[in-house]
Amino acid sequence: MALAVFTRSNLAANVIVRAADLEAGSPGLYLNSSGSEALDAPAYVRLQALLDHYATAWDWPFRDDAVTLQVSSRATTLPSDYWSATYTACEITDPSSGASWPIPILDERAWTESIVPSDNGGTGTPSSIHIYKNHGAAEGGTPEGVLYTNIVPDKTYWIDLHYEPQATPLAAITSKPWFPYALYLTKALAVELFTNQDDPRAVAVAQERDRLFREIRRKQAGPGERGATVRYAAGCFRPMLRL
Repeated sequence: MALAVFTRSNLAANVIVRAADLEAGSPGLYLNSSGSEALDAPAYVRLQALLDHYATAWDWPFRDDAVTLQVSSRATTLPSDYWSATYTACEITDPSSGASWPIPILDERAWTESIVPSDNGGTGTPSSIHIYKNHGAAEGGTPEGVLYTNIVPDKTYWIDLHYEPQATPLAAITSKPWFPYALYLTKALAVELFTNQDDPRAVAVAQERDRLFREIRRKQAGPGERGATVRYAAGCFRPMLRL
């Protein structure tokens, strides 16, 4: 039975790769130069490249997560799987009173202009935050970023941060890709394999791939979900960190 485009079928990478290889006329690109099926084989390399592109270029609401951070100093470490902020604001709560209100996530320039100096022990309630992105370099030996407040907090506050976690690279050929639409991945990878062989059938399969992608994006833009827009929010995005 054909797999419906909206079906989230987390098939293992080797199942997807073998299906794409079969559709592309069995070129055998799932084997590396030593004749082994491994992640360094051309088909697996292309599949990982596709997954990296989808993670960096598009919002995927089904991946959203949230964390409550206890903020008691100007700098607070983010979760180790932090990838990008979902919204342009967070909710801050004063645990002593229970009062909550939104505060914006600013880009570096706007946040710097909002900083309240801590001279003479000045403290207060944060009114904005900035997320420092580690561009591949570890901060204190860890890969996560840092959340900064524009003033040294005068007490411990709770900040609820909604974020999209980092897309985990494939660890083995039997790993399941974070992107759950196996039929689409099969078509997309088949296009890559056809193109590698200069096979003109790539055009027809690419049309089917694009149709499936449009349907998946429309699904993500359904009621209560964010629109089908390209991500690239400079104020809260950091590049893929490959460990």
